[in-house]
Amino acid sequence: MLRVFVDSNVIVVAIRDPTTPSARVAKIVASGALEVVLTDALLREVARAARREFGVQSSKIAYQMLARAPARHVVWEFEWQHLLGEIRPLVLDRGDLPHVCAALVSDADAFVTLDDKLARMPIRRKLAVIRPEVLLRSLGGPR
Repeated sequence: MLRVFVDSNVIVVAIRDPTTPSARVAKIVASGALEVVLTDALLREVARAARREFGVQSSKIAYQMLARAPARHVVWEFEWQHLLGEIRPLVLDRGDLPHVCAALVSDADAFVTLDDKLARMPIRRKLAVIRPEVLLRSLGGPR
């Protein structure tokens, strides 16, 4: 089973438009066909972004969708914090650091995001940073 870190922007787009590749990725995660890497920082970020864009009810739905994923790997801050010094020069956006470190320490197969800037950062040499469409293609499904 593939283990993936799904960035908050993928979840927010999945809520906004259920016809997108992001929504298909979210459905696959919810089905348990992918193991999703979770951190407390990711759950808070997803809830905050969904609340800001859609309101409190959507915020709860987004949080619960990830927190109740059938196949999940939870990474706590103490597990990834030691990587900050090594990874900081490879990730230009400090907000992505905890997520990237958690993906690395959990041996995630991919970091799924809509942030094309992250895919161009030096971290791509250590971690596969891919868009939802790329993940879907690798699973043999439609984009």
